[in-house]
Amino acid sequence: MTNRSSTFLSVFTRVFVAILPVVAIFLTQYACDTYAQESSDQLLGTGEPADPYQLDSFDKLSALEKYPTAYFVLTQDLRQGDLPFAPLCAQNGFAGVLDGNGHSIEFHYAAQNDQEALGLFTKITQDGYIKRLTVSGSLEVNAQTRYVGAIAGESYGTLFNVTSSVVIDVSKAHALLYAGGLVGYSQGILVSCAAQGGIVANERVVKCEQEAITNGLRPENRPFGLFIGACGPVASNRLPKNITAHAGFAAPGGVKDSSQDNTLENIANALKYKPDMIEIDVRLNDQGELVVTHNYPIPKHAPTLQAVLTLLLGKPVDGVELPEYDPQQARAVKLQLDAKQNGIVLQELETIEKVGFPLNRIIMAGDSNYDTVYELRDAIRDATEQGMEFWMNPDRLDSYEHMTKRDPKFIERITAFDLPCVTVNSSYTAMNDAIVAWLRANDVQISIWTLNSDDAIRNNLTLGVYNATSRSPQLLQAREACQRNGLWDARVGDQLQTNGAALIPNLEEVGARVQEKRPAELENALNEYALRLLNLTKD
Repeated sequence: MTNRSSTFLSVFTRVFVAILPVVAIFLTQYACDTYAQESSDQLLGTGEPADPYQLDSFDKLSALEKYPTAYFVLTQDLRQGDLPFAPLCAQNGFAGVLDGNGHSIEFHYAAQNDQEALGLFTKITQDGYIKRLTVSGSLEVNAQTRYVGAIAGESYGTLFNVTSSVVIDVSKAHALLYAGGLVGYSQGILVSCAAQGGIVANERVVKCEQEAITNGLRPENRPFGLFIGACGPVASNRLPKNITAHAGFAAPGGVKDSSQDNTLENIANALKYKPDMIEIDVRLNDQGELVVTHNYPIPKHAPTLQAVLTLLLGKPVDGVELPEYDPQQARAVKLQLDAKQNGIVLQELETIEKVGFPLNRIIMAGDSNYDTVYELRDAIRDATEQGMEFWMNPDRLDSYEHMTKRDPKFIERITAFDLPCVTVNSSYTAMNDAIVAWLRANDVQISIWTLNSDDAIRNNLTLGVYNATSRSPQLLQAREACQRNGLWDARVGDQLQTNGAALIPNLEEVGARVQEKRPAELENALNEYALRLLNLTKD
């Protein structure tokens, strides 16, 4: 009898422990629903634009659940105190207007169960509009959650003059996620917003505090903390600053056709696509001349390095008839010298000087090993001080393994050169968001090669690298399309001005992103902001 009682008690205990979280969720939701029902009956106002519902206590926030398309206004600061809270509008999102009226909301929430998105709001729809609001408190994630932000996990709407000092702790999150000081995931508009609370994270958080340096700024130099965890449309500061035509782009046969690689004709043809850089492969022939070819034995048609330099000065090349090209574009493009054998750096520099090619248009890269570079570091440093860039492959610096594991030894090897800047030139297959953020946090630029397939371009276009190399002009076209259609004021890792507004890249994008049917005050603010930028550019 005693054994039966003990067994029954053990089973009962296990069942009770198993259902306890479910009961807790039910009771929390029941309490929130009860508050919503009681609070909505006491609301002043009609929820119309001219007579919004007035929120004068924290419990009345739950009315936003009941009337998600209505207009609301805060009449005083709201504090959670001992009241229960769950992220608002989890079902269909908030599609109304919440005017903070210069007031604040303090809330605290710890997520113990898996949820898609977390914040003051779970989701803000395209019609949702939050303005003149300050939020504070804490948001803790102890479960699997994809998007986390103080204002909203997901936002497709508009935030105007919104500031957060909410401390977000995702260090115990059970899965990869996007965390932002304001919004976890945004396809909306943010104007004059600021995030000051900070994020506690771990290495499992893909786009978090380290993302604050993706535009090259260290966190301590930023007026505020992380802004947005992830953007839907492509964020332009994540696009490659430079795109390099590999060996002059591929021949008409496609990216697998290497028959015209490194020829003067192919380089001249590549200029019509206006790449930022052109990459050529360099090695010595049997006569000791620097020639442009990837393979050995050296083909008879291989041009000399001197001939390529002459072409890119916009000058005729003796004895060679070239297809029509724009000399001005030839003089604008940079040239990446990918050395295919060790020990030719000095000879490359001598040829460059002989032709009179500007060093600030040269990128030195390729198979120079670590010891050779270390021995020649004085000559290389002199050239880099005149504008030349110096790139090295991870396996020549140290190892791919140390880089992918983010081992400090890898950074130590780079800094041993004592050069103004070293760029890591890596296969794209070895890169991801975390490695890019780590390298950039250590003042190392990243170049990736070779993005040829549609999948490679699509998956790496917004990795946030300094350069991407491709055999296909499609990469250039993809970047152009993203620049034309991307977000303008809601970007991962944006630098914020001291007034909390994000730095907008150019005036054309400002005008392109002003959407129709936005509140007049928002449109006026955007117009004033554009005028301020215009005045700055005139100065």
